[in-house]
Amino acid sequence: ERRALGSHLAILMAHLLKWQFQPDQRSSSWRGSIQNARHAIRDLLEESPSLRNQLTPLVIARYPNARFNAANETGLPESAFPDQCVYAPDNLLDIDYWPD
Repeated sequence: ERRALGSHLAILMAHLLKWQFQPDQRSSSWRGSIQNARHAIRDLLEESPSLRNQLTPLVIARYPNARFNAANETGLPESAFPDQCVYAPDNLLDIDYWPD
């Protein structure tokens, strides 16, 4: 479950980076991927509440992969994205949070 949580967080962060740094490319597909990842994370946390204390360490650990994937998928250099995650765990889970 910890591995699944990390995977969903990486996907979510990559899509949020794409959303934030390529606003002209935003699509309903990106919005759907972001919301699907959020729901999957919420489901995991409801099933295993003890995973909640793993959110921050997993965000830190999985962000470099999310950054790499966002760069790879957008064609932007990795340097176009922050070195460290700028999304607080609470923001990642907030369905109303959309970075601009």
